[in-house]
Amino acid sequence: MHRLFFEPTWEKNVSYEIRKKIEKRFSDRNTSTHMFDILWTTRNHRGHLLVITLIHNELEENLSLIHEQIGLYKNNQLIAETHVTEEKCFIPKYTSMPWTFIFRDHTQLDLHGEETDKLELRKI
Repeated sequence: MHRLFFEPTWEKNVSYEIRKKIEKRFSDRNTSTHMFDILWTTRNHRGHLLVITLIHNELEENLSLIHEQIGLYKNNQLIAETHVTEEKCFIPKYTSMPWTFIFRDHTQLDLHGEETDKLELRKI
């Protein structure tokens, strides 16, 4: 059975309201071949683009995104990319996990109010 898992840092820091939004999105999801389900985008205090997502591992084996390149696409065009260095980006089999991808070098991108259904994350 597929389950929702919060990495310990998320478990400790996520607000009740955000947790409920993530749980609802997880329960409403359809099984699909998409690995990433973008929840929303925002910016941090440094101006870096943050893409908050649910990562779905539908595989019978654990999934690691450590040292992977992740691209952010809009209308099938690569608009930003990041390299995963965080050692905690490890998703157990049959599990979905919320994660924030940080696009540091893309402070000039204007995605304010962008509809997330027009955006897509992919491994490069």
